[in-house]
Amino acid sequence: MRQFSPFTIEAEIFKRGPIPCRYFYLSEFEDAIFKKYTENFSGRRWPNSLVLFNNRKMLWLNDDHELKQAGKDIFLTYILPLNVRNKLREQWNEAVKKLTAFENKISDLYLKDLSDKEISELYNEFYGLIIEFWLPTIPGELGSHGSHAFLYEKLSEYIKDEAELTAAMDILTAPEEFSIYQEEEIDLARAKDLDKHARKYFWLKNGYNGTEELAVNFFSQRKKEISVNIKDLLEERLLGIKNKKRKLVKKFQLSKEVKDIAKAISDWTQWQNCRSKYVLIYIFYKELFLKEVARRFNYNIDLLRNCSARENIQILDRRGVHLLIEKRGNIFGFFMDSLKHELDTGEAQFYWENYSGENKL
Repeated sequence: MRQFSPFTIEAEIFKRGPIPCRYFYLSEFEDAIFKKYTENFSGRRWPNSLVLFNNRKMLWLNDDHELKQAGKDIFLTYILPLNVRNKLREQWNEAVKKLTAFENKISDLYLKDLSDKEISELYNEFYGLIIEFWLPTIPGELGSHGSHAFLYEKLSEYIKDEAELTAAMDILTAPEEFSIYQEEEIDLARAKDLDKHARKYFWLKNGYNGTEELAVNFFSQRKKEISVNIKDLLEERLLGIKNKKRKLVKKFQLSKEVKDIAKAISDWTQWQNCRSKYVLIYIFYKELFLKEVARRFNYNIDLLRNCSARENIQILDRRGVHLLIEKRGNIFGFFMDSLKHELDTGEAQFYWENYSGENKL
């Protein structure tokens, strides 16, 4: 077992997690970042990353300085310019349409009646559509790691008080649209037909840790707790955010540059929120394919969640990854540089113990 630090000794570590997550549900995001992104975008790539999975949780690590530097460059190139940002959003909207159309097609199929070859072809198509869905959003995902520090630097030229500066950051970058969960609450408050509402929002509790089937009773109970005036209350809150932004700009005479940076960050936050809805939906359809792989080849479905989407497709193509599945177990990980290096169990355990913060006083 090798035990080397993937980052320099003096590096400050960016750490996301540990959070509930299984590799299967996250794998296209990883493939989009480390395989497809550099084929489609110029400039800096995502910095070297250590990605660990342990007992249904994930830990993602980067050198914080490298991540912020790469994020700032990508933000300035792809997200801050309005015309570039809008073009990426248009590409993403088209990808969403194609992904949704495929999911509607799958809904009308009985997967058990299809041959392994037919399932594999469908799964490959689905995989490609998910990658296409992710790609236009990766510049925003990477850019977000550098954009806030960049805005803070620019804003500090106008606001010298630390507390006031922090408050201004929160106000200027706040989204100006309802979140997907607020939209559901508004719809639920007005819903007459809860069966219809449940069919529309079946994805609400899905996540990178798996799917959760929601019965009508779930929505019935929540409906009792939601104010009938929730739309008015939320609209009033959004109006308040917009007014605070206007007052802040006027009070400190903020430049167009600062306003544009803040608007780009706010737009990305709204886009990211919108993206979440479609991720939670496609996870449901990924689970259908996963169940078919497990059923057809008599695999433990939980072990298959330790495998990527591509590895599950390889099973359908009879390319023999069963030894990999059995070897991988519940703790594993990858070091991602220009290549993808899988860690053995001992390495993954070593890094988890050193970086996760779990079981430490």
